[in-house]
Amino acid sequence: MQTSNVRSELRVQIPEKIRQALEAYASENQFPMDLVIEMALAQFLDVDAVTFDDCNPVMSPGQLREEIEVLRYQLDKQ
Repeated sequence: MQTSNVRSELRVQIPEKIRQALEAYASENQFPMDLVIEMALAQFLDVDAVTFDDCNPVMSPGQLREEIEVLRYQLDKQ
């Protein structure tokens, strides 16, 4: 994935327990908070990704769930 030199900031509010979990993970693994958030977002977009560099969001999470349901249905029919 190509990264641009332009940086935009996401300003979102997250629940306190999520913020604490992210901070705890960053602290335990001695990672910067930016990396922990990048890892979480990349994993959301591509379940095999670790960071944005290896993220390939071919399908949205909704499409993945739908595909899983179809595969489960087909497996149950066998």
